[in-house]
Amino acid sequence: MGERDPVTIVLPWYGADTAGGAEAHAKQLVEALHAAGIAVEVWATTARDAGAPVEPFYPEGMDEVGGVPVRRFAAARGELPAIARRDPRRFELGQFDHHELNLLRSLTGSDGLLEQLVAQRQTRRWVFFLYAFPTSFFGAAIVREHAFLIPCLHDEPYARYGTTRHLLRQVRRVLANSEPEAALIRQLAGLTPDRVPVVGEGIDMDCRGDGVRFRHDRDLSGPLVYFAGRRDHTKNFPLLLAYVEEYWAQHGPVFTLLAGGPGLLDVPPALRQWVVDLGFLSKQEQHDAYAAADVFCNPSLLESFSIAIMEAWLQGTPVLVHGDCAVTVEQCRRSNGGLWFRTYHEFDAALSLLLDRTDIAWRLGEQGREWVKAECRWEDVVKRFVDAVFDTGS
Repeated sequence: MGERDPVTIVLPWYGADTAGGAEAHAKQLVEALHAAGIAVEVWATTARDAGAPVEPFYPEGMDEVGGVPVRRFAAARGELPAIARRDPRRFELGQFDHHELNLLRSLTGSDGLLEQLVAQRQTRRWVFFLYAFPTSFFGAAIVREHAFLIPCLHDEPYARYGTTRHLLRQVRRVLANSEPEAALIRQLAGLTPDRVPVVGEGIDMDCRGDGVRFRHDRDLSGPLVYFAGRRDHTKNFPLLLAYVEEYWAQHGPVFTLLAGGPGLLDVPPALRQWVVDLGFLSKQEQHDAYAAADVFCNPSLLESFSIAIMEAWLQGTPVLVHGDCAVTVEQCRRSNGGLWFRTYHEFDAALSLLLDRTDIAWRLGEQGREWVKAECRWEDVVKRFVDAVFDTGS
């Protein structure tokens, strides 16, 4: 793709043991850029991920992950970065409410990383991941015209903070994962469409799930509805469990709910024989679970993109999403690969249709698969990324 400035991806955590959807996106993007011959490296902290303590998990200093240089700096949280405490006017902190600054204090950052940004600010293009973190807020203010942002932003209270609006306006471009996310960013920050290109996300198209093996190994039979993600309010899992309980009360336990993901699974005793706690699955096991399921349900309201939905479609599995999540509804509408619900009665009708009419379910799954193959190729994502980061008139 020709000679270009190096690209450095900056985010709070990065590594083989780092969990999280945005973190997985960052790792796959880095690897795709590297495979395309683009000079890329990663700056991160020594912490593991959002679910771990701030104490070092990865060693400080230089590392290599997947052939890409990774430079890690000591992690910290609990107060504003030293550079901001020394010179708050540089970061215009006086305009922000106390609770907004408290969020920055509470999240993982790094004094060492920010100090190195000062020293190397003009040497490359900087792409910051995750909008709410001090690595992005203060880092973008340091490198300014060299800064780009992949916010992974969804419609939550933090997205409406003044600090968020300030960050979105500071960077050269905000790279969105989907058109609904781009529309929300434009609305919140008053940005023109050219400042918010939709770059999207890619997935590995070579993944093949073995649903028959998965069912056999886990002694599963009958219809299966699969949920994958944090089993808590952030992914709207309690609502799904309540709706499933009501569905069983009205129709009997006509399907088994598979729940995969981190965290404890809190299920009422009366439901436990019909809910299978898959816990943490390897990547191949996840693809096997998608292939084994009759329906993949993602009720989350907080998405900028859903890799899980793409992976389910790649295995030909139809999806069921919440109607108040603009991102996942748009994905279902554009692909014609799934249905959505807002109320229990809509959930009941949609799930019953998918379980009873296997011909319709199969067609939706196949349409989803074809859409993923057309829209989520990493080579296309890399091209859109390069266009957004390097075609800036300089």
